[in-house]
Amino acid sequence: MKNIIFIRVFILFLLLSNEFILAQWVPCNNGLNDKTIFALINKDSSIFAGTNEGIYHSTDNGDNWVEKNEGLTYPLISEFAIIGDNIIAGTYGGGIFLSTDNGNSWNEKNDSINYYKILTIAIRGTKIFVGTECGDFYISNDTGNSWISKRTGQYYYPYLNSIAISGNYIYIGTGTGGVILSTDDGDSWSIKNNGLTNYWINSISINKDSIYAGTNSGVFLSTDSASSWTAKNSGLTDSIVNCLVIYGSNIFAGTYTGGIFLSTDSGNSWTAKNDSLTGLFILSLAISGDYIFAGTDGGGVFRARLSDFGINGIENTKKDEIAFNISPNPFSSSFNIEFTNNKSSNVLIDLYDILGNRIYTKNLGFLESGMQTTTINLKEDINPGCYLVVVRSGADIQSIKVVKS
Repeated sequence: MKNIIFIRVFILFLLLSNEFILAQWVPCNNGLNDKTIFALINKDSSIFAGTNEGIYHSTDNGDNWVEKNEGLTYPLISEFAIIGDNIIAGTYGGGIFLSTDNGNSWNEKNDSINYYKILTIAIRGTKIFVGTECGDFYISNDTGNSWISKRTGQYYYPYLNSIAISGNYIYIGTGTGGVILSTDDGDSWSIKNNGLTNYWINSISINKDSIYAGTNSGVFLSTDSASSWTAKNSGLTDSIVNCLVIYGSNIFAGTYTGGIFLSTDSGNSWTAKNDSLTGLFILSLAISGDYIFAGTDGGGVFRARLSDFGINGIENTKKDEIAFNISPNPFSSSFNIEFTNNKSSNVLIDLYDILGNRIYTKNLGFLESGMQTTTINLKEDINPGCYLVVVRSGADIQSIKVVKS
């Protein structure tokens, strides 16, 4: 009877799984002490992550993270920006910090800043624009050495959540007042809410003449400099959109409880892209090279190849990836992995539970290219259920779902 029940459950798992063989999202948390990722940014093909406990840096597409907190006197990182060769970090309570040495050290840059809870940072040329929780808006013309306060005039709203800039047009998404616009570097502002049904704006992103706003009622699009907005929510099953990132005509939306959605038609329709994404509360998104990275609330960082989503313009590098099989699957206490290593490299095997926690690791060391086999022996007290096996060969990675009976 137990075998019959398990077989039925396993068949149901297969039917519900979008892709049983290959998982799109893989957790990348080695070295991260904190798994709440408020901010992600790409710089020179490396990734910086902002957490409750400071800043982490990865130079290998998220496989490993190193803490980078020297000089950082306040740990909660809310936002990043890149200006030239420098990195700016906004904190939720400690103001602005600047690194001129790729994150190895940080210096406080709070002269003339009166409110230290930073929510958003944007760059235009050599100018830095900062928005705070209390509604203060600051501009620096000298890499943060001094700041000019430009409060949002008669339209003074708290929660300046997001800044997007196109030429002289500065768009701010607020927490209570919708979208406001300045064309004179903050000297005057106008409200731009025609068509918006929700005035809590979490994110604004610009792609050529299109402006996208992620709100607590989904995504809205403007093609006339925010004079009017149109809802673009077909297929979007979670209405709270925390963050947006645009790659060509493709838009990724990170939501409150629904994970990540992708639109390949400029927002006209959305499809959930959550295969193996165990953290569905998305706080941040970033694209670096062939990958998209997602920062979650408590689940750490996840990574997926853009080519896995069929996005054009990304070279498919799967010819260099490893291919592998697992048997038996389902397994009881052990299973064998047979894989072909297409290039000589160090190989590491990890096993993750459905919450994204790594519960087993096996370092195979440096292996020559060719067919390889290894056996994974697990503790008997590991609970029955679904797990994710991740095989890393150098910078290449593949994953497969397995079931413990």
